[in-house]
Amino acid sequence: APPSCMAGAAGPGPLQPAMAGDTNRWLAKPSGSSKAQGIRLFRRMEEISDILSPGPDADPDGYVVQKYIERPYLIRNRKSTLRVYVMLTSLSPLRVLVYRNLKVLLCSSEFSLQALQPFAHLSNFAVQQNSPTFGDTEAENQLFPADLQQLTSASHGAQAYERLVLPRMHAAINAAVASWVLLGGGAAEH
Repeated sequence: APPSCMAGAAGPGPLQPAMAGDTNRWLAKPSGSSKAQGIRLFRRMEEISDILSPGPDADPDGYVVQKYIERPYLIRNRKSTLRVYVMLTSLSPLRVLVYRNLKVLLCSSEFSLQALQPFAHLSNFAVQQNSPTFGDTEAENQLFPADLQQLTSASHGAQAYERLVLPRMHAAINAAVASWVLLGGGAAEH
């Protein structure tokens, strides 16, 4: 049987442990940065207070702090991110275009919550290109829709991409667009 391309959330138990406990991880992203610069992973919420408090470790633009997904879907035992390009072309009527040729960005190292190192947790190209194993399994650590379709079908049956991946991707896009519109996205511009 082919190895499972998607693991992690497939097993028993919740996707996220309770907010308190030893299995939690937290991610802090500087608000004004890009290319994964300044992203930090933490084992305990208390550790984040150092970067949020005024001082030498604080970012002047602030941080976005989020609970890390401790049981992500893994592809070949590695964390991945879907890079989907979306364009909102009209608010009334609401019109959203989605570029079909998404990219799957993969980490170079196998996923582990024990070692919080960037090559296992941050799939961003700017981080991964510095890994000694970058590109060893896939060209530039990327997969494309046809690759993802093949892997998901091998692990989860025919049409798994259409049944499992696309609906979740569309739901995430809908939630992001709805949040942007509800929060008055674009209202202050022009």
